Amino acid sequence: MSERGEISIHTKKGEKEYLIHLGGEKDNTLRVRGFDVPEEYNGKSCEVESEGKKILKIVVDGKELPKKQPRSGEHRNKSESGRTKFDSPKQHAQNIYSIQNTKLPKGTRECLDNFVKDIDNFNLKLNKCVNFIFWNKEKEEATLYKSEYKDKNDNNKWKQFEISFNFEKLKPAVDAISNRQLKLKKYLELQGYKTIEPFICKPEWRMVIGLGNESVYETSMTLHHIYGIPYIPGQAVKGVLRNYIINEVFGEIRENGEIKLDLGGAEKRALTDEDFCKIFGSPKDSAIGEHIGSVIFFDAFPIETPTIKPDIMNVHYPDYYSGKKPPTDYQKLNPIYFLTVGEDEKGNKARFRFLIGVKKKDDFEIKNTKLTEKIKCNDVLSVIEHWLIKALNEHGIGAKTAVGYGYMDRVQYDN
Repeated sequence: MSERGEISIHTKKGEKEYLIHLGGEKDNTLRVRGFDVPEEYNGKSCEVESEGKKILKIVVDGKELPKKQPRSGEHRNKSESGRTKFDSPKQHAQNIYSIQNTKLPKGTRECLDNFVKDIDNFNLKLNKCVNFIFWNKEKEEATLYKSEYKDKNDNNKWKQFEISFNFEKLKPAVDAISNRQLKLKKYLELQGYKTIEPFICKPEWRMVIGLGNESVYETSMTLHHIYGIPYIPGQAVKGVLRNYIINEVFGEIRENGEIKLDLGGAEKRALTDEDFCKIFGSPKDSAIGEHIGSVIFFDAFPIETPTIKPDIMNVHYPDYYSGKKPPTDYQKLNPIYFLTVGEDEKGNKARFRFLIGVKKKDDFEIKNTKLTEKIKCNDVLSVIEHWLIKALNEHGIGAKTAVGYGYMDRVQYDN
């Protein structure tokens, strides 16, 4: 049964309230929920079908008002006490990522929205399809992947935002990359290269590679530009090993019969060593002159689908670090989010396969006894493999190793 009424829109405590007054009785008022009511309908007559206090249908000027479509991932992000919970096990940020919030060309947005629905490359989704969301009434735009923001379309209510991605759907691609790595060893040997048996390591905890790369998010992560998966570039593997050997092998000097630590001059001493220069390459003023490194460090790829976990750095004294005030407890915390390779819900961590090689014509034997003193052979690849495993285990790889990120244990060899 339909009843006639009048639409009333007014603001209460800073929020819009939509009502329909039926007849002349004060108590005979229905609150509008779940319908899109344009502002210009304020004061208009309408016909209403209801069940108790629940409105089933609203008709204005012969046209039925549409019901609101729930936005993807719409949710509450406040606890009952009103305080935001960021990483509570029971209350995570919802994935309210939307193609329409990106700065992609209009035609591209429409195509993705109508036909693709989602982006199956996490690198493109994170870095090329950034969501821009209005942060405040001044229309300042914020680029976020996990934080909270004020939604202008919902009266600036605080909400949480997170870009999520299911790498499980990329399992066939990850398996194909893993198999290709194993075949690569055979192909290289046929083309005049010598390689080690690939070995597999997994992070002891979390790992983040490329945290300081340029990004609109202020923090970043190294993702393969084609496959979109986290990986460890060969240059990162080479860099961490080179730095580790400089510190461990060339970091000490002997003065007056005493051994002292002198890391400041360690690299200069390393460049006077022929073996070091042959392995990593060297400039003109080194022991062997300008030289390209003989050892090849390949990219380390995950052999199973990785899990991305958001993590947080919290600046406790932002005004102090910006040089404005002394460090005091009343300063507002400044959480900075970043992404890591972590463990899945079952506690499993993604394992990575490492491979190094050398051209047979460039192969040589290590003469420096400091590099070989704990190894029974002086073959260059065996020596490098030994030191690389030590570097990953004792030094770690990637960012924030000082607080436990990036340390890896060798778990097995590939047979």
